Amino acid sequence: ATALAERGLPSVPQLTQLDLRGSLIGAEGAKALAERGLPSVPQLTQLYLEGNSIGDEGAKEFAKLLFEKPPPSLEELTGIELGDHLDAMRLPPELPNDGNADILKYLRLVKKV
Repeated sequence: ATALAERGLPSVPQLTQLDLRGSLIGAEGAKALAERGLPSVPQLTQLYLEGNSIGDEGAKEFAKLLFEKPPPSLEELTGIELGDHLDAMRLPPELPNDGNADILKYLRLVKKV
């Protein structure tokens, strides 16, 4: 995932869907993806991460990085439940949400992306 984030994704900035289900991504790969990969694909609307070994700490770091730099077009994220990491994103625990889509929308509004 680190190589993808650093070399692969910057070469396809028009990418709208990324399916990484079952790709053996761990915590460090998830962090690299959020920190260096997602900013290079601003048109990405769907990201599928289920079936990886990201773990709770990796998911928390991913969520924190999403808060810092929310992808401007991301509407669907699977494999990481952002609602479990509202504290890492410095979002109010009472934030009403029906899943990741609501949280991603809220981030775009708050961060004016």
